Amino acid sequence: MIDHEVSRVKASQTIYDDRLAIIANLQDNESFLESLEARLHETKLANKSIRSELAQVNLAITRQMELDGE
Repeated sequence: MIDHEVSRVKASQTIYDDRLAIIANLQDNESFLESLEARLHETKLANKSIRSELAQVNLAITRQMELDGE
């Protein structure tokens, strides 16, 4: 009976195993957050570039309309 209980305790998770699992989960979440933040930064840069292109096109349209009006 004692051997059975010793085997059962050894097979069950300890508080340290739980702690390691929580730490691993936290590290995974932090890594995922970093990747999301990097993607957000890339998207903001892309939007800045797109806005610049839009401003150039708008300016070209305005100039063309001014020329057409003359």
